[in-house]
Amino acid sequence: DDDDDDDSSVASALEPYDISDEDGEEPDVDGDPAAVADSADDPAARRLRAARATARRIARLPRPKTLSSCVDALRQARRGDETATSKSSIDRADEAEGAVHAAEALIRAGPEEIIGCAPAMVSALLHAHPATPDPEPLGAARRRALAAMCAVVPGIAGPALAFEAFASGRCDAGQKLEVLDAVADAARELAALPPVPDRDGDGTPRVGFADGDARLLGDSRASKPLATARVQKVGRERVFAPASLARLRAGPSAVAQSATSKPRRTRAHLIGASLAGPLLAGAIEMVRSAEDRAFAASREEAAVRADPGAVHVPGGGIDALVLGRALGCLGECCAAARNAPDAAKIAGGVLELALSPGAMNHAQPHVRRAALFACVGAVTSVPPAAAWHALSGGVGGVAAGSALARGLAALEDAAGRARVTDPDGDAR
Repeated sequence: DDDDDDDSSVASALEPYDISDEDGEEPDVDGDPAAVADSADDPAARRLRAARATARRIARLPRPKTLSSCVDALRQARRGDETATSKSSIDRADEAEGAVHAAEALIRAGPEEIIGCAPAMVSALLHAHPATPDPEPLGAARRRALAAMCAVVPGIAGPALAFEAFASGRCDAGQKLEVLDAVADAARELAALPPVPDRDGDGTPRVGFADGDARLLGDSRASKPLATARVQKVGRERVFAPASLARLRAGPSAVAQSATSKPRRTRAHLIGASLAGPLLAGAIEMVRSAEDRAFAASREEAAVRADPGAVHVPGGGIDALVLGRALGCLGECCAAARNAPDAAKIAGGVLELALSPGAMNHAQPHVRRAALFACVGAVTSVPPAAAWHALSGGVGGVAAGSALARGLAALEDAAGRARVTDPDGDAR
């Protein structure tokens, strides 16, 4: 009857997706049955075929062309020109998966457009989990897109990402860990941006000419570099430190040219206010929750000791995992912001948080190790002059009560106690 037909169609629709390498090239085994069997049983060959099939399937996914259409695809939203039956749920899932894989390129290609849709893109990316047979490439692409978002527009995307992950209540522990990994990647990228050797695209150097950078003025003399004097060598010459001698003989213009051909670019001054600050606010709440759970656990353990028949089930393992990763991410942000003007302020806040009882005296050893790692990142990022100013109290003692001074003094005591009393060998 009709019900039987419907059941059979549903059963056929629920068959697992076959990602076998059907249209791939078969290995050249010259018709040898033994070689065919060996290639079929080889785990490396099977993994290679599966990787090729995954790459082909991802390449065939539909991809959006603009950021607004990317947000719509990530949300799997219907547009006005579509009817209820125009696309199936599988088509929408494929569109969402393709949008995740295309998001990083769209973000880096259109920073002007992303300024207006950064909060929507952050929320859509973070909550985009379409049905897919390849979850690992999807997670890696989402993390790269979130890191690109924080690197391109950190002032907008950083606070939005921290709020969505730690204050909205809509993210689980896995999503929070993904956000922390993306923030750490973005901080490292902001600290060391790729060089831009030639902004004009004509391949000619920008310095080393007699009249400065004449290309900016449209002067044809820009094509005539400085004339170098010819040196006539007589006899045998013994050369020490040839690279240094070559730089000295070439003169200051060549040194300037080699230095500006690949300039060092950094936006480390944006890490503190855009990434570390919002993350620090979320980590403070996590440390307070850890302190409350530790107090409740101590009361329950006391009740168990008083009543041997009582049952106490310890918890908070997932929250401790997120807290440890957040402390580690703060340490990485401090290391990335080493050359920033506000490095001392960031280090002071991170030291105050990492040395709090909820982090330094946590029951989980990996959280205590992460707190010490955050302290190391904070201390090594402080300029020596700022550290000496804080330790000495400054002129007239104005810096004696600063957060950095309190943190450096407390770190010495906490590190000494951990080295003697901590039961974890790695923490000691």
